Amino acid sequence: DEAFSAGMVFARMLHTEQALTVSDHRTELLANLIEASREMTSAFGADAVYASVLRSVHRLTPVRFAALVTMDIESGSPIVAQAVGERADRCVGQAIETEGGLATMVLKTPGIVPQSYVWSAMHGPLLSHDFGPKLADGDPALAIPLTVQNRSVGSLALVLHSPPDDDTVKL
Repeated sequence: DEAFSAGMVFARMLHTEQALTVSDHRTELLANLIEASREMTSAFGADAVYASVLRSVHRLTPVRFAALVTMDIESGSPIVAQAVGERADRCVGQAIETEGGLATMVLKTPGIVPQSYVWSAMHGPLLSHDFGPKLADGDPALAIPLTVQNRSVGSLALVLHSPPDDDTVKL
């Protein structure tokens, strides 16, 4: 009976610890989201807003690479407005073919691609075969559509160090 009672106490302690860990993680995510919102609302000009968005993403989950793809006003084509991380210097200002890869595929779909958050060669490049990060099958990568009033205005292309949890992606 004593061993059973001790086991039950230990099980309750583990359950409480798990609940606190989840709560701490969500609190940290919300604090980062609030700080990101403050930073974005104080940015002036498109470039400052774009840079702020990428810093905010990095605050929520460390990234190996992140690119903000917007629609070029003159040509209507997708263009890399801002990028950080691996090989980012080669990306900024580059136009992306509409059939290029994940970052443009998501402009036509309502959800995140790939749904598994894991890249494979069958998905095509993240941005383009000519520029962007080098990816290997299994790398945690995804493209998130950016919409305003149900209209696609761009995408956020990410390569992470480890797969994201659903709470982070939903933010």
